Amino acid sequence: MKKYTLTIHQNLDKDLISQWKTLWNESDYSTFFNSYEWFATSSEVIVPSQIQIYTVQLNNKMCLVLPLVRMKVYGVNTL
Repeated sequence: MKKYTLTIHQNLDKDLISQWKTLWNESDYSTFFNSYEWFATSSEVIVPSQIQIYTVQLNNKMCLVLPLVRMKVYGVNTL
């Protein structure tokens, strides 16, 4: 039976970064824009007020990562 687990991370740690890089290296759909390095660099430029990184694990192995940032755009909170 497949077991999916959704986790919402409020910050990055070494384990999350490692799993993200492993997923990216093993994926057939890897592009520069969905790499950890792209997210880290853009976060330094944009400086979000909060990050939320959604991950899904299938049988304890990461199969999806969705990094989002919370920031104000024209006075409106966006994610």
